[in-house]
Amino acid sequence: MLRCESLQRHYLSVPLDHNGYYDVAIWLRRACIAPDHTPDARVVEIPSYMGRRCLYTDVTVRSGWRVRLATVHLESTGSQGPVRKAQLDAIFPALKGEPWSSGAEQSKSTPGLLLPDIAVLTGDFNLCACSE
Repeated sequence: MLRCESLQRHYLSVPLDHNGYYDVAIWLRRACIAPDHTPDARVVEIPSYMGRRCLYTDVTVRSGWRVRLATVHLESTGSQGPVRKAQLDAIFPALKGEPWSSGAEQSKSTPGLLLPDIAVLTGDFNLCACSE
């Protein structure tokens, strides 16, 4: 999928050294991001028995807002509720507190700080009302 030419015409893949056969990816619609923006991949290492990690990138969208986009696939077995909580506990501070990757702009939501204006976490959280 990362090498599909028809996808690459309309979407930009966030570059990442994949950790083997299993990983997460972020695709950005080219029409939505600032024309001069080149996204970079950043990783939040999370506790995992399954080799999971959180991938995020900082994107300046055409409106000028700085958006931090993240994706993750949390541990998947029903008994891993405490591990999923620990994974989220590792992810949220990084998404909220890590400096903006470009380091060149002020935050619209908090002037003076180099942070994203908004952060969005997506992925497979493996949350179910029937498990922890």
